[in-house]
Amino acid sequence: MRAKHWLALFLVMAMAASLAIIPVTAEENLLAGTNGLSGTVTFTVEADRKTVIYTGKDEVVTFTVKVANDSNNDLHAFSFMLKPSDGLKLATLDKGDEANSNADFYFLHGTGTEADTEMLQYYRTFEYTPDRRYFGAAKVDGTGTGIVNGSKTVLTIMGKISNPGTYTLTMNTTDKDKVVAGQVNGTGSNTVSLYFQRAVIPATVKVEAGGVISGTVTDGSAAVNGAVVTLKDSQGAQVGEAVTTGNDGKFTLPAVANGSYTVNVTAAVGDKTLSGSKSVTVDGSQENGYTFNGDVTVKEGIPGDANGDLEIDSRDLTRLCKYLAEYPVDINLIGADANGDGEIDSRDLTRLSKYLAEYDVVLG
Repeated sequence: MRAKHWLALFLVMAMAASLAIIPVTAEENLLAGTNGLSGTVTFTVEADRKTVIYTGKDEVVTFTVKVANDSNNDLHAFSFMLKPSDGLKLATLDKGDEANSNADFYFLHGTGTEADTEMLQYYRTFEYTPDRRYFGAAKVDGTGTGIVNGSKTVLTIMGKISNPGTYTLTMNTTDKDKVVAGQVNGTGSNTVSLYFQRAVIPATVKVEAGGVISGTVTDGSAAVNGAVVTLKDSQGAQVGEAVTTGNDGKFTLPAVANGSYTVNVTAAVGDKTLSGSKSVTVDGSQENGYTFNGDVTVKEGIPGDANGDLEIDSRDLTRLCKYLAEYPVDINLIGADANGDGEIDSRDLTRLSKYLAEYDVVLG
């Protein structure tokens, strides 16, 4: 029995080792070249964001398609059909038509002239059929120069995503509209007669559930203009950029992933510095909605006054303990910084504890 046991274990280990050394070839990389053309033409799809936070409305991701030729042979022509995964809706509006339609959702192809976009300028003819998601480019009558030893962006296109999940944009490689990269026959026809080896690298975007935190900063009686609002996660790390309230005291923190956060606010009102915070849990399920209340009341702070009542007592110690234990409580930022070093941590708890025990320490 023992021998059988070790034999079975040996076989399992051998199979695992064999699997580990066998390269896994993606379906997109199975298109071999023909007629002796050397090198590989690689089509790469890239997304402007790898992760998107879904906040209850369509999220837009911009994809770029790049074509790279690593051989010394001229790439005369190429074509591909874009293949989005379920739930990813690609744009159908050409940038040139934006005056007559929605300019916020478009695609650009190789004839684009925008200075900030590296568009392909090497081919004389272009074809893009939005309803089929087909794109092709070729030389005509020997004019123009194809890609040799380089990489160029040939297409940018926007995609809309309506729900959390994982989405991929790649190219069709399994039927008559599979990726083509090669050379024309030299007689003026755009038909490719010599094929390169082709590889496709898709783009994947993860869409996480989240929400928007919005609120109003007041001093208890009026809205506070110019208050600085910072969002921190449960580990105390800042999330995104700080925002500033307007005349109405309102602010918005967009695209916040699910999780527990603290909205920290500091404001200068007259000759006083006010502060406050609010604990917010973002749960972007459709049942709960996608907008979360971040209203904060700021108060004048003195070192040690963690609860903002302008007194220093055991209630401040309790509030600071809960805050440091990630318990969802609001806190007065200036008061919680008992040692005055600009951070709220266990050293403030120690300083406040010693102060309340009438130990010889100074707050702030």
